[in-house]
This record gives sequence, structure tokens and C-alpha cells, in this order.
Amino acid sequence: MRRLAFVFALCAAVLVALSGTAVADTTLTFTGVNGASQGGYYVSPYTATVNGVPTMIFCDDFVHEVTWNETWTAYVSSFDSLTHVRFKDDDTLQDYDEAAFLIEQSLSHPSEYGNVQYAIWAIFNPTQAEGSSGFITSGTDSSSYWLSLAESQHFHPGEFSNWRVYTPKDSGEGSPQEMFGPTPAPEPGTLLLLGTGMVGLIRKRRKQ
Repeated sequence: MRRLAFVFALCAAVLVALSGTAVADTTLTFTGVNGASQGGYYVSPYTATVNGVPTMIFCDDFVHEVTWNETWTAYVSSFDSLTHVRFKDDDTLQDYDEAAFLIEQSLSHPSEYGNVQYAIWAIFNPTQAEGSSGFITSGTDSSSYWLSLAESQHFHPGEFSNWRVYTPKDSGEGSPQEMFGPTPAPEPGTLLLLGTGMVGLIRKRRKQ
């Protein structure tokens, strides 16, 4: 019985690791936009593939750019380890928490994609973003409103554990933008293979 319990515990641990652990680097391909634009730029969310798996991504980087079907290799960072992220200062974790907060806000306020995007850009590139015509300062839900809302929040550890930061390994002037995205789900084939192996192991244990 103890062996069976151990097998189930091992299975659960591996599934968690597959679904939630960031790898050292990964491959992204930019596949499209949602159609919303502001100040002459398409705004998040965008679509991409992460190691071939389709997902949504969100941009935090105003001074670089990506093109349709561009593919690049990136470091993947969780919020408990932001070693490889592009924008570092004395408040790195707070900055990325604010951006993740705004991303989640944008998902429930699709009409505000543009203003929220510029607020995110202003966290990391304030001079360039706030100096752009797309950064709106007037109105109820302006870019400046969303930026102030994010800055007023108090975050707790692990609040954004389901988000990952994709930082291009190429850090040059012409490198792609840094992106955010939800933790990629393991591919169905991987889960099926894992499940089949675990079932076989359980049967073997029972026979013994």
C-alpha cells in the first residue's frame, strides 16, 4: 500500500513539474495580433507558439520589436527568479508584479487593451512610452489611470506564479521584445505517455 501511495505521489509531483516549472530557455514564434492598436502600434495580447504550443503573450518592451512569424530563443523566468529579465532596477520584482497585474486587468477589460498596454510599457520604458502619442492621460480609464492603479497595489509572494517572462537571449539593439505569458500547459502526448508509464508501474507494483 505504501508503494502504491508513493507512485501516486510521484505521478502528481511530475505533473506539477511539467505544468509549472520554467526551463532554462525556449523557442518562441510570433504568430499574430488581436487587431487592437493605439498610437500606431498593435497592442497585446498577441499570439505565439512556445516550443510549438500555441499561447497568448503580452509585451512589456516598447523599444524593441518583433515581426510576423519571427522565431527566437528566450530565457524563461518565473517570478521567484528574475535573473535573466531585461529590465532590472532596485524594484525589479515590484515592476514585474505591476505588469502582471495589468495583464490580468486587460483580460477582463478588452476595450482597454491600448491604455493598459501603454501603462505596461511605461513601467519599463517610461520616457519612450509616456512621450508617445499612444499614452493617454485624460479620461476615466486612461493609460495614466492604469499605471497609477498598478503602482498603488500591494502584492504578496507567489501572486503571479502562473506567469512567465520570456527574455530574448539576444540582447542586442535589434533583438526581439521581451514578453509575458501564462505557464505553457504540457502537450497532451506528453501527459498521455506519462500516464501510461505510471499505470504500468502501478500494475507492476501490484503484481509484486
